[in-house]
Amino acid sequence: MGEKSKKSGEIGEEISKKLLELIGWKTFLQNVTIACNNKSHVNESGNPRKTHGGDIIFIYHNPFHDDRTDIVHVSVKNSLSAPPSPATLKRKFKEHYTELQETIACAKHSKEIQDICDAYGTRNKKNSFRSFDMASQ
Repeated sequence: MGEKSKKSGEIGEEISKKLLELIGWKTFLQNVTIACNNKSHVNESGNPRKTHGGDIIFIYHNPFHDDRTDIVHVSVKNSLSAPPSPATLKRKFKEHYTELQETIACAKHSKEIQDICDAYGTRNKKNSFRSFDMASQ
């Protein structure tokens, strides 16, 4: 089962990369680990999280705001099985969205992310974190 899940994730990430490239997002970071700094964030087992995984992070100077650099977190979820029922899809989407919100909350205080932003040359430290959930079921 683990092999199938791994393959599904790889396929999802490849699809996501291609979609992002189609809209002009060619430069991004992949599989970034973000330290968890909130004790209320728990994993599937109910234990406090130590880290969050960032599937894709895209950093760009916002063309509509001269003084802003946006940091976009993309969460990739893919399944090789049949589409879930509407109720399951709704529940899973909420779980994924909550996970992404927690990742962004910790990323705002992450030294690693700040170092990446500094290296990129973010504008006036007015970074704006955005989320984008690429879920395909």
